[in-house]
Amino acid sequence: MANPVLAADRFTKPVGRTAASATMTARGALVKALAFLVIVLAGGALGWSQVHQNRSGNYDTPGWLWLVSLLTFFLGMMAIANPAKVPLLGALYSLGQGVVMGAISHVYEGYWNGIVGQALLVTVMVVGGAILANIFGLVKFSAKLQGIIIVALFGIMLLYVVAFFFRLFGVKFSFIYDSSGLGIAFGVLLVALAALAVINDISAIFAAEKVGAPKVFEWYAAWGLMVSVIWLYGEILSLLARLAAAKDR
Repeated sequence: MANPVLAADRFTKPVGRTAASATMTARGALVKALAFLVIVLAGGALGWSQVHQNRSGNYDTPGWLWLVSLLTFFLGMMAIANPAKVPLLGALYSLGQGVVMGAISHVYEGYWNGIVGQALLVTVMVVGGAILANIFGLVKFSAKLQGIIIVALFGIMLLYVVAFFFRLFGVKFSFIYDSSGLGIAFGVLLVALAALAVINDISAIFAAEKVGAPKVFEWYAAWGLMVSVIWLYGEILSLLARLAAAKDR
């Protein structure tokens, strides 16, 4: 996401930096991001294997999945607060997030065959396009855009909280999850925000290389990008499911 992980000032803070310290490179950060994503895929395979179809034709996820999700959230908070420990915390976060997304993906694939492959393909295309655009200088990091995305994210989070509160009184904000026209429009908005976050995060990595950010931030930036990529994949998967459900009606 457009997260505090890749805030511009993060790359200029003197975390164990000396005048002779090596500086980060975009290539180094992207390679480390790939390493995190490999861990995500390994966790995804584990999570996928834990989902089974019951006799009624529905798919059951393991009861401990919510605990993994909660632990992953706390690991993320710890990683944001401790950049120097991101190689370990980021790897554990990646594994946990992979387990959660793998289980969720299996459920979606069970109901709509081929949807996971489509979501992965679109995600790869967005990330690859963003990297190429930065290599050729077509886009640049924008602190203003990052701020807009963060504000939009807080607005969406508030919407979810309000929806949960009203649900307790029998009032449902069904468009948040359903395949109605408004629901699909909401899904498109979420995908657009996630895509912009990924593009801006990659731009932040290239900008950090130019300002000579310390080498330690390669891991930090890599993890931040990985968080956004997972978010993008999840929103694309959700949108494709909304479109498929609308088509099935």
